[in-house]
Formats: sequence, C-alpha cells, structure tokens
Amino acid sequence: MPNITDQKKLLRDFVLEFVSKGPTVRGWEGACPKCPLCGCYVLKGCGYDECHCGNITIDSDMLRVHVGNSLESDVETFNTKRRAKG
Repeated sequence: MPNITDQKKLLRDFVLEFVSKGPTVRGWEGACPKCPLCGCYVLKGCGYDECHCGNITIDSDMLRVHVGNSLESDVETFNTKRRAKG
C-alpha cells in the first residue's frame, strides 16, 4: 500500500524550488514531482509513495518514478529546502 505525502506538512516545513518540467536528459531530477492532474506533491525518498489520483508513483527502493495518466513533460519537479525554525 503506497504512502501519500502529507501536503500540509510538506508545504509548512519546506520551501519548494522549481527544477524542471518533465525528466531531463539525466532522468528525473528534484526531490518532489507535482502531479499535473491532482496537484499533489510526491516526495521522493519515502519508500513507496504516490499522489492522490495515482498518476505518479515513486518506488525509492528501486529508484523508479512512474507517470501513468499524463504526459511526463507535464510533470513539474521541485527540490525541497527545509524552512528555518523560528
């Protein structure tokens, strides 16, 4: 059963910095793709994770990102930077 990234916690604890739209020549970059269908951010590195609608699934153990129902070129990717406490 896949996890779904806690959207409120992600946006509260991290600043998202745009990396690319779609995969680059080196593959998927950035820590967090955003689903173009449901708007859900999916955090890489959390095991098996997917967006709310199931369009994007990530298997961090296999280093695999799968996009099912939209074009890969429509998926925006972001890096995450932890917000300063205080």
